Formats: sequence, C-alpha cells, structure tokens
Amino acid sequence: MMSDSPQLLVDPQYPSHMDTQVSDLVSAAKKKAKKNLIIAGVMSFIGGVIVCGAAAMTIISITKPWDSTHDVRPAPAPTPAPAPTPEVGTIRFACNVTGMDADHCCCMHCDAGNERSKHALFTIETKAWCFKNGGQCKTDRTSDYVRKGRAKDIRLKSSVEPGMPEQINLIGGEPDQLVFSWASTATYANGTVVAATQVMLKEVDTGKITVYHGNRAEYSAIIQPESHDEANEFWDGEKWDDHGAVRNGGYFKCTVMTYEDSRCLYTSPVIHTVIAQNLKPATRYEYQISGDSRWRPVRTPPAVGQPIAFGILADLGQTEDSQKTLEHMKKFGSQGVSSILSLGDLAYADGYHPAWDTYGRLAESLYSEHPSAYIAGNHELKVEQNLNFVKRYGWRTPEKSKSFDQMYFSFEVGLAHVVMLCSYCDSSPTSSQYAWLQQDLASVNRSKTPWVVAGTHVPWYTSSNHHGMWEAKRQRLSMEHLINEAGVDVFFGGHLHAYERMGSLYKNATNPNGTVYIVIGDAGNHEGPACGFFGEGSEWSVFRENSFGMGILNLTNSTHGLWQWHRNQDNVTEVADHLVLTRSNAESASGLTMI
Repeated sequence: MMSDSPQLLVDPQYPSHMDTQVSDLVSAAKKKAKKNLIIAGVMSFIGGVIVCGAAAMTIISITKPWDSTHDVRPAPAPTPAPAPTPEVGTIRFACNVTGMDADHCCCMHCDAGNERSKHALFTIETKAWCFKNGGQCKTDRTSDYVRKGRAKDIRLKSSVEPGMPEQINLIGGEPDQLVFSWASTATYANGTVVAATQVMLKEVDTGKITVYHGNRAEYSAIIQPESHDEANEFWDGEKWDDHGAVRNGGYFKCTVMTYEDSRCLYTSPVIHTVIAQNLKPATRYEYQISGDSRWRPVRTPPAVGQPIAFGILADLGQTEDSQKTLEHMKKFGSQGVSSILSLGDLAYADGYHPAWDTYGRLAESLYSEHPSAYIAGNHELKVEQNLNFVKRYGWRTPEKSKSFDQMYFSFEVGLAHVVMLCSYCDSSPTSSQYAWLQQDLASVNRSKTPWVVAGTHVPWYTSSNHHGMWEAKRQRLSMEHLINEAGVDVFFGGHLHAYERMGSLYKNATNPNGTVYIVIGDAGNHEGPACGFFGEGSEWSVFRENSFGMGILNLTNSTHGLWQWHRNQDNVTEVADHLVLTRSNAESASGLTMI
C-alpha cells in the first residue's frame, strides 16, 4: 500500500542514495547513446534522451515529453470535431482514438469561447495543429490531467485572541539566520498594549534558549482595488468578492480620490520583525513569540557546501488550489526540503489591502515552519507599489549580498549560490541592479557553491501566448550575457500560470553552454491555469502543461542534482516531470550539455 507521504527521489542527508540513483540513470542513457552516432555539439533525440557535445553540465530528461518532432511539421488544421468534456480525473483519454493515425492525437486545448472559466476541450487533431494552437497531445507519455476552471477563493478570518500572533512567516534561506515576521492587534483582549516584540529561540538538542528582540510598526493605505467588472464595488454583509472581505455601508467604490471616506482607508495590524543571527546550520529549533505560549518547530537550512533541497513555487494566491499546493509543499518539508523560493504574486490583493491578512493566515501553515525567500511580482507592484510586500515579505538583509534594494539579492546555502532578481526594477546596463548582478556573479566560488540557481518573476523563456517572452525582453536582452558568462545552472520564473521546462538555452536558441529555464508559476492563483502556447520555440520547449503544482530542486553533491515537478491533481507521491542534472566539473563556471 502506497503511503500518502511524499518520498523525495533524493535524500539530501544521504548523498550516496542520489549517487547510486543518478549513476544508474546516467549508465542507462550512455548505453543507449552508444547505439547511435554522436556528433559533438550537435543535438539528436535518442529514445527521449537528448545528446550534445561535452561541457560542464549534463542533463538527462527522464520524463518523455510529447512528440515535438511531429508537432512542428506543417499540416493543415482540420475542422475540429468537438468531443464531450469529460469529468476531471475519471478517464485515460477524452477522444475516440479508434483508427487514429500517427500524425493525429487526442488534443486537449482551450475553450476560446469561455475565457472566464477556461475549461478544456478534447478533439482529434493533427499533432501540428494541436501544438500550434497551444494544446497538448494526450498520449502514453502525457498525463491524465483534464484542465478545470477557476477554483473557489479561501478568505480566512482571524481566529486568534487580540494581541496574539498570526500570519507568521519565516523570511530567509541562509543557514545561520532566520527572520521572524508576524501580525497582531495593538492591544490584548483586556485593553493593555502589546508590550514586546521578541522571540525566544530554543535549540532542541541542548535546550539552550536565546531571546531576540525586534521592531514593530503599522502602516496605512487607501483601498483602491484594481477594477475587474464590478469587483471594486463592495456590499454590506457576509458576501466575498474577488478582492476580499466587504465592509458596511451598502455599495461604495474606493479609488485614489476617496481618501476622505473612512471606509476606503486601511490600517494594517501591527507587523512585527525579529532577526535571529549566528545560528547553527541544519539544526532543530523551537521558537515562541511574545504573548504566545506555543513553541513552534523550525530547522535551519544546511551549511554552505552541504546537500540541500529547495521547494520552488510562484503565483500562489489564496484559493482551494493554493491550499493544495501548500499542503503538498508542507509534506515535502517534512521529508527534507529545507528552504523555499517564492517567485512573486503572493496574495493577489490588487489594491484590496485586507487580502494580505487573509493570505497570511492561509500561508502560515507552511511559512511558519520553513524559511522562505520571496520576490515581488506584478500583483505586488501595480496599484500597491510593493507597499504590502515590502512591509511583510521583503528581504530584510540585502546588504549582506551588497544589494541596494530588498527587491533583489543573493544568498548562499548548502551547495547553491541563489540569485533573486527583480522583474520590475531597472535592468539596463546603467542600473544598480545590473551592476549588482555583475558583481554578485563574479563573487561566486564554485568550490564552495558549485551550483548557481537564479529566479525572477517574469520568465525569460516560455512558449506561452498568455504571458509571452515580450514581457521580460528588455531584462533578458540586458542581462542574459551575464547569466551565461557566469554559467548559471538553472533559472526559474513564475508569472505564467502553467508549468514549462525548456532545454539549455542562450540567445533564444538551444545552446550546450546555456542555462536550463523552468517556468513554475502554477501554484494556484484565482485566475486559473494559463491556457495557450505558441508553436514557435518548439525546438527548446521540452515539456509544458497548464495545470497547477510546485517543484523540488535537490542538489545532493557537487556533481549531481535532480529537479522534480509535482502536479497538484496527482497523489503527492507522483512525479509529473523530472530532470537529472550532472556536472562533469564542479568548479567550472560555464558550459551546459544535454545528453
């Protein structure tokens, strides 16, 4: 009987497990490759395994993608023959495939006439048509996933007594530092003012307790929700809309000009921040927040040079899908994931500031136990100008990486140097972010951190026609040569509400000395999964699917790593896509090869 508890394919505490597993996979790939003619530097497809010339990094694609060799062949689009949309998760294929030839497939594509719910349609199409129109051929190499509509929002009200901590999250990722952030009312139930902002941190093995003090502050802003139909109108009662709780007083609108209407003014709870430094890496602690009697568990990330597993997600939001992502990631946290990278678009408040409080309550189950590094997305920027993000989730010590801004920074943990970029900050060659990135990448010591992992909100590469490559074009054209020259191994993006894994790329083309790009903006936001992909870019788009999920990056030693993507619809133990990463030279600063 299979357990519901996830089992990481790599145990970061026991590198020999990964060595054995990856060695078997590499050996199998090499045996298969010997049967084929290998020309250095020329890519060929061998039974789902891609081969290129020698360089510093080897990538073995374990999950077979849909057959892109057929998808890109020109063919006229036949008249679609609509088939009934099946119930989610109940069938293997949604088309009658009797008599279907090799050039056609059961194509899952978008219902263009139902943009709001974006349900999937299933029709038999040529593979070329399916690919060109943003679909996915359902075959033995693709999932049973059937795309559903938008999920229901979850808006949690406060369940703690006045003055007690809530919306707890741990900002960080470094092995020797934790930042504790939480919210509370200004007074306790008896009317006395909350007297202290402190955290008692207890080392579990020794029982040693250290008290850390911090600061606290409220902030205020005008509620001005981004207009979606009537979503920026609020009604008296218990009804909820796209942007959060409603207030008393019948219908009313809030804009930048309604600053004299008290119903349109938001004052945050007290936001507390405590920084604990000089901690022991890979150590179990418990912490107690001032005013609370509960001790909560946390484990510091591993020391620099040690194996590490990252959880990676983006575009979370606060829906039933978001909750599923949080539950899955928390299960992996109990199995060895020690640090989380959250790549923007957190609360989807869009100017309705109380939604940051409901988001904090929902996300607390994960972020109160696992240190997380956050960057901002477009939903933090527009209308809100990053106000709520910076106050609650901004990186607290950017100066440690010589950054000038909380919006972009780097840190070292385990076997990785992690770079977090700002999609909506100036990236031109004369900008502070450009100068910082150039200096930061030059400082990487591959003997300490053999892997370099980067992340930003807007993906540099994607074949999506929903959020296309034009959105990050300026940043990519300005900075990509820095990423390539430094030999960044993997570059993650969010923004697109889907999953897509690219090959090794540089300057919009497959390149054995390039970087692997992965889009992971599929954590569960209220807008639903993005629908539609372009046919262009097929030569470097390896696997893509418009479903929700999250990913795990395991860096087990200086030469071997493993990427896993988990689809929310599956049992948490299942891996929907994974990629073995191997480095032939741990100290090399450039060069990627796919075999």
